[in-house]
Amino acid sequence: MINLKVILAISKKEFINRIKNISLFILIFILAILSLAISYFGTSPFGLTGYHGTSVTIASLMSLSIYLIPLISFILGYDSITGEEEDGTMPLLLSSSASRSEIYLGKFIGLILVISIAILAGYGISGIIILLKENASHIIDYFAFIFSSILLGISFISVALLISSFTRSRTSSITISVFLWFFYIFIYDLLLIGILVATKGKAVFINNAVIGGFLLVNPADVYRLFTISFIRGLKGYYGLTSILTGKFILNRFLLIFVYIMWIFLPMFSGMFIFYKKRY
Repeated sequence: MINLKVILAISKKEFINRIKNISLFILIFILAILSLAISYFGTSPFGLTGYHGTSVTIASLMSLSIYLIPLISFILGYDSITGEEEDGTMPLLLSSSASRSEIYLGKFIGLILVISIAILAGYGISGIIILLKENASHIIDYFAFIFSSILLGISFISVALLISSFTRSRTSSITISVFLWFFYIFIYDLLLIGILVATKGKAVFINNAVIGGFLLVNPADVYRLFTISFIRGLKGYYGLTSILTGKFILNRFLLIFVYIMWIFLPMFSGMFIFYKKRY
């Protein structure tokens, strides 16, 4: 039987440990400054200057989120378990009344709280600007963007904890984390584009459903599709994604299901590995 009090106690400990990380505050500061610049001083990726509405702002902030939020998540979670092992505190933690599942869930919840606060702090200033300039419907769109960004952070927290559960050192954990961040954010979509260019989109196995399916394998692409499906006006700025995937992949229920899978499959996999791990 899982003890909720034990989980909350471990979550509190994990939360306190993570907010002491100076690199976290640096990344939050960078996120806040860049989001402020995008929201108020211009949307240069689209050749515009000044504030040009919620859709343009969110489209630009999405690009920022895809780079920084997974990076922050990996920095938070890569040593959550391996750090305890290297510091020699894991055997002490396991000798307490807490079970392995309670330890894992406690760490997971603590990290979720940290990444959620980091995103809210980073994008809070942009939200104030939109609040002052737009009506209620656009503010709801911005809240939907924040919610989607938090889900992106949680999905990568789940992956980071999975990595930390099967590695034995901080070095190996951070190496795998950096590789996956680089692969998902930079390489993966380039590979898909390369396939389309090489085959000119005419290969038998290349069609909208296949490309859409490949996009769902990348949590960063799921984030992009999920946000586009919920916020009006974004499809115009991500036309290629909309054309390639079609209406089926932009189905909200499908994307919610995939997002849930990206959060819980790595979480349960990591929990199982941690449960079987010998110390």
